[in-house]
Amino acid sequence: LGGQVRTVRNDLASGNIEAAKKDWVPAILTWNRIGAAYGSFKDYGDAIAGLPHGLPEGVNAPDFKGLRRLEYGLWHGQPATALTPVTDELVATIDKLRANLSDVMTDPADQTKRPHEILEDTLRFQLMGFTNQGAGTEYVEASAAVEATRAVLGQFAPLVNARAPKLLGESESRLNALDSALKGTQQDGRWRPLEQVPLSQRQSVNAALGSV
Repeated sequence: LGGQVRTVRNDLASGNIEAAKKDWVPAILTWNRIGAAYGSFKDYGDAIAGLPHGLPEGVNAPDFKGLRRLEYGLWHGQPATALTPVTDELVATIDKLRANLSDVMTDPADQTKRPHEILEDTLRFQLMGFTNQGAGTEYVEASAAVEATRAVLGQFAPLVNARAPKLLGESESRLNALDSALKGTQQDGRWRPLEQVPLSQRQSVNAALGSV
């Protein structure tokens, strides 16, 4: 994530907004693959990918920072000079998180809730259009969250299989169906923003996620 944000920083330093937009997408997908949900990473989470909702000044609030702040600026015509400090602060925050990761790790007992929490957050935020600040990456972010869910389930496989041998197979089957529904929102191999996807395809995704 740190390397990807530094790439965006270099794009902005050269004044290349289009490159920064393109390189922002892998960064937000990495954030979703990390499985950030339900306050994981504590205050670092808001600093890295917080949303403007609830802030007194909304998107203009000083506390609106990180990847979503970058998204808003990149897709709302803000100049590179205005976004470079946002990126600099984000790089510093990620470096600080890496240095202090052991202080913010989820309690092992709480970790067992991650498999459902990641996708629950995806339903509450991405698939409701709540996170979108202009990039329209809701469905590709949801796909990244499926990857994170698979990874967490894999961590628990020895414990689950000993108690419920059929459960992980069923879960994988339903995750495969969700993946298929998500891919069905694409057009000519390109991910479309939530608002451009027909209702029937949005319903298929929501149904598949509910099934998982």
